[in-house]
Amino acid sequence: MRWGAVRSWLAAAFVAIGLLAALASPAQPAATFANPLDLHGPDPWLQYYDGSYYLAATTWNNTVTMRKSATLGGLASAPDRVVFTLTRPNGAGTMWAPEFHLLDGPDGKRWYLYYVAGKEPFDLKTQRIHVLESAGLDLMGPYSFKADMLDPVHDDTWELDPTILDLDGKLYLLGTFYDGTQPAFIRPLSNPWTASGTRHILSEPTYKWETIGGA
Repeated sequence: MRWGAVRSWLAAAFVAIGLLAALASPAQPAATFANPLDLHGPDPWLQYYDGSYYLAATTWNNTVTMRKSATLGGLASAPDRVVFTLTRPNGAGTMWAPEFHLLDGPDGKRWYLYYVAGKEPFDLKTQRIHVLESAGLDLMGPYSFKADMLDPVHDDTWELDPTILDLDGKLYLLGTFYDGTQPAFIRPLSNPWTASGTRHILSEPTYKWETIGGA
């Protein structure tokens, strides 16, 4: 028998074995899961730390809330606990887009919780990035207000959607701002709450799909 014929015979045999195995195995029911974890939780930020899951999301009021659960699915029924209440005139309400990061501070590692808020009643032009600092390593707080994350050169436009980049021991703040469109920016930090330079544009909306309904 030639090698080509042998290969064809082996391939046919493997196909036949696979079909027999499939016919012999009973059909398995489709797996299901419960979703979502938060019915009213836009802009979510999730972290697993020290055996628990922590979830924060936009509240659109003057509170910063956190959920905690030993399991991911348990977050769906975990209560929203208020970890901080906003009172500052330049950031008194409509808390949105929270993120929390474990970073080195003056007293060791602390949780830094970044969020967006502005003046009340809601005014998009006043929306800025702010940051809280935890008293210890407990993600549920307590927290204290640390700083307004203002750009040292350009503080004439709103800034939204903060996140932190820790690269080679250096910190950077990323987000978006308004200049007629909505560019993504990066700004160097000297510590988790202080800018060490002005923002640099990373990208701007230029494609058609980036400008539907606005840039």
